[in-house]
Amino acid sequence: MTDSELLASIRAKVKRIMADQRGKTVDAALEKVVQDGIRDAVLEYRSNSKNRIAYETALGAFILEQNPYVTWEKLELPNLPLDPNGENGWVRRSGVLRDYNALGPLPEDEAIPGGMVVNFSYVDRPELADPAPPADPWTKPEGDVPKRTDEPAPFTTKFYPHNVVKTIRLRYLYYDRRYAASDKYAEKNGRDRQLGYILIQYSGNDSNG
Repeated sequence: MTDSELLASIRAKVKRIMADQRGKTVDAALEKVVQDGIRDAVLEYRSNSKNRIAYETALGAFILEQNPYVTWEKLELPNLPLDPNGENGWVRRSGVLRDYNALGPLPEDEAIPGGMVVNFSYVDRPELADPAPPADPWTKPEGDVPKRTDEPAPFTTKFYPHNVVKTIRLRYLYYDRRYAASDKYAEKNGRDRQLGYILIQYSGNDSNG
């Protein structure tokens, strides 16, 4: 994602949230202050990676937007613990490295354990293949947006095994999937709601690499 695309995405989300909170059109002067602040945060993140706010916002929004069942407005999001090692009825942790995180990572002198093998399935499309490795293997490859094609996707599905060392399970609710809130059934039996789960998995030494 380019800087301009990231800025545009965050600005749109902030503007929508502000409008929802205030119940009216966002004041132009206030919006400019927010946009300038976001722009500075993104530029600082891009330049030295010390300011994580912009990226964390974009990543969280991206995860929530992947929900395949209902629109954003019909989601009841999990109650996140303040402690990175905390758990509650909405958030649970598992895996051989369940108690390690960015504030308390696995010591460098300890080997990364294998963990549980989990297969990631995908449709093998050439334009979505991993980019060719750069001359320096530790350099981030360029080109994060693949070329689009009108060719139909292959019918075959492939699997890539990952050794998952930590999993975060986020429980959430989604509404009005089976019947609308305005439906007579909802008036009699209550609004339709169902449970959904988001699994965030971290892998270590992959079994095929």
